[in-house]
Amino acid sequence: MNMETSGVMAPPAPRTIAEMKIPLVIMRDILLKTMFRMNMDQASDLAKAVCLPLPVTQELIDMARDQTLIEATGTLHAGSGGKMGYQLTENGKARALDALAQSEYYGAMPVPLDVYREQVKRQSIRNIQITRGQLTGAMGHLVLPPDLLSNLGPAVSSGRSILMYGPPGNGKSSISNGIRDALGDKIFVPRAIEYTGQVITVYDPIVHSAAESQEDDPNKLRRIFFKIKIDGPSQEDFLKIFAMVAKKKKMPLDEKALVHLLKVKYPTIDNVYANYQPIFLIDQMISICEFEGIPYQMSPELIDRAWANMFVKEETIVH
Repeated sequence: MNMETSGVMAPPAPRTIAEMKIPLVIMRDILLKTMFRMNMDQASDLAKAVCLPLPVTQELIDMARDQTLIEATGTLHAGSGGKMGYQLTENGKARALDALAQSEYYGAMPVPLDVYREQVKRQSIRNIQITRGQLTGAMGHLVLPPDLLSNLGPAVSSGRSILMYGPPGNGKSSISNGIRDALGDKIFVPRAIEYTGQVITVYDPIVHSAAESQEDDPNKLRRIFFKIKIDGPSQEDFLKIFAMVAKKKKMPLDEKALVHLLKVKYPTIDNVYANYQPIFLIDQMISICEFEGIPYQMSPELIDRAWANMFVKEETIVH
């Protein structure tokens, strides 16, 4: 793969087969098995199949031709742009079958374990430095207390474990996503690695997309290096979030409705604000307006109707 992620540099592509640092026999046999299994006859197609630059693939093809395992079939039809075609010789087919009997692996050329080990070190989170500007940029869409980034920044830069705790609905998931965006959420994993002549498959879409669950450990907490509490917003920050969400959703603000919300409704829950509440209330009012067939608007009545859906009353159910 030839791509970069935030803070992680892609491993350089090899320019020659010598730079691959894999035994020539292994590379040659993977090339032969790939030609046999995938029925390929063009160098460009083979290069994509074995995940190598075309010049390196051509070098492997030429080596196999010298060993009479591959032969050129001449220039292919005009539609192919005059590219040279190749096929396995009888010796090549026999060698491919023998190699497949030893290992069914074919396709992407493996990465030597030592080379992968160096890449793992490069993309370790402890080797990725993050600045206030990067963290602020990744969380610019969030309204956060001024001191939160000051506490969060050193924790992220340390590469140590972080525990974010606090009441639900106040942005712990959004903050986690912001950290991921600032650091970059991609790392480079080879399709296979080579060690002492053996090819070991590494990449597996099922394994790499699954998150393993872990049982709660009451002693987990002592080992967590940074513990950061994520509280609900102040009234000032709540109003900022409310105004920002209203603007984004094209809901006009109304002073009477806001006063009713802050002076009548929130005192009923001890003025405890949460970051999820502005978008919930505004979405509720939008749904009501659309149902009633009226323009988007705010009013004390609509605030009351939206508020009623934000909390569930405990009631006795009679059977």
